[in-house]
Amino acid sequence: MAKSLPGATVLAYLFRKPVAFAVSVLIFIHPGLRLAYATNVNVYTCYSGPTNSPVTSVDSNTIYTVANGLNNAGTVVGQIELTTGHKQGYLFFGGACYLFDYPNASATSPNAIRDDGVIVGSWDDSAGRRHGFFYNGQWNSYDVPGSTATSIEGIGGDTGNVLIGQFATASETSGFYVVNGQAFRVVYPGAKTTNLTAITKDDVLLGNYTTSDGRTHAFYVLRGAFQSFDAPNAQHTFAASINDAPSYEIVGFLQDRSSGEWRAFTLFNGKFNIFDAPQQNSSNTLAEGINNENTIVGQVTLPVVVGQSTRQLVEGWVFGPGGWPTSSTGVIPDVLPGKWLWQSNFPDGGMNQCTGAPTGYIYAANLVFASNGAVQLQLDIIYNYTPDGCTPCEQTTVWNLGGTYAAYGPDLRMNNVRGQETNQDTCNPASNFQTPSGPFNYDWLWIVSVESGGSLLDVQTQSQLGSHFDHMLLANPG
Repeated sequence: MAKSLPGATVLAYLFRKPVAFAVSVLIFIHPGLRLAYATNVNVYTCYSGPTNSPVTSVDSNTIYTVANGLNNAGTVVGQIELTTGHKQGYLFFGGACYLFDYPNASATSPNAIRDDGVIVGSWDDSAGRRHGFFYNGQWNSYDVPGSTATSIEGIGGDTGNVLIGQFATASETSGFYVVNGQAFRVVYPGAKTTNLTAITKDDVLLGNYTTSDGRTHAFYVLRGAFQSFDAPNAQHTFAASINDAPSYEIVGFLQDRSSGEWRAFTLFNGKFNIFDAPQQNSSNTLAEGINNENTIVGQVTLPVVVGQSTRQLVEGWVFGPGGWPTSSTGVIPDVLPGKWLWQSNFPDGGMNQCTGAPTGYIYAANLVFASNGAVQLQLDIIYNYTPDGCTPCEQTTVWNLGGTYAAYGPDLRMNNVRGQETNQDTCNPASNFQTPSGPFNYDWLWIVSVESGGSLLDVQTQSQLGSHFDHMLLANPG
């Protein structure tokens, strides 16, 4: 069982040395309202696909994408749930999602990531029991002694190694922190349940607690003292994350007492800024994490069309100077609009015994950018073969794809892809077909650089189209 300390001295061991701030740091009025958080919110959906790219169009295999936290480098961690019921963790950086599971877990939820890449969170075993984990190059499971469920919500403190979170026993649900392998129980005075959600470098704790009336309230712990707070007009207030000095900015979410809607908030110098994601018809905006660059991450619910029906999809979002850059569609260098061509031959070593012509594959790409954000891509695969050693046969597969493109820092993304696939075989007409191939449930992430004064385009892609299309050096004949 975790050791229990009286509320007034719960952090006494943390403050053996003087602390360079006082409670008043969180109650002065901020001179300006940070309304910028209500705009320029980049929404993304991670999914279990071959490209590991976030998609901004519909993914019929994903129920939700939740961003739980991020570090000062802008790397985001969170969880996705698939329609199969499987829940995976993900890392999101450089405009791409990278999915992972705790070994043999039925569900994985990473909750925070340290600047050096150490990740903490929770995982569920096959029996549905929840355990904490931390990943430092190796997977490590952790349970508070005597607990029936443990979740690690954050890592930090003056040593950088203090683990904080929530654990449950048969009789209660409490917060905890772990120092040097020793777990200490944290209970907000008089609360039914307590949860710790974040910790700063100088050991300010953040969390939530519930009261006997079922309401949830937020609190922070400073110099061993609990300070409770509620957002304006809130039925429930959840404090999710706090950044380090000198800002000590808190983010979280509340349930509006009047409408029942969930809304995000920031709390800076005692001033609440309550906001919603600006996407049309969005609902239930939650702020889950903030870093020292004032990048905020969270989740939002948006209506999406899957097939002939509309459903609600929970998606992740990022706002701020770190993490996913805030570029918008159409922000492409002037050198890119135009026609770009690529061809590569991959003979298989065979040849037509009558003509001596090589057999094998020819890959070609024709990429056209328009300045209004439209893009047209044609990919050709030509396979020359001789079924009898002499008869020349050719199988041609062509993808004609159209959509829009967006720029995110060094990355281009092809969005809203629709197209047509055509297959023709000069010696086997039974294999010929033409079929629509869109809309696609994924985007292609292109890492682009322009070389030789704008005449060459170096493109690296993440796609389903095979290794020969993973890297193309395209030339602009104009």
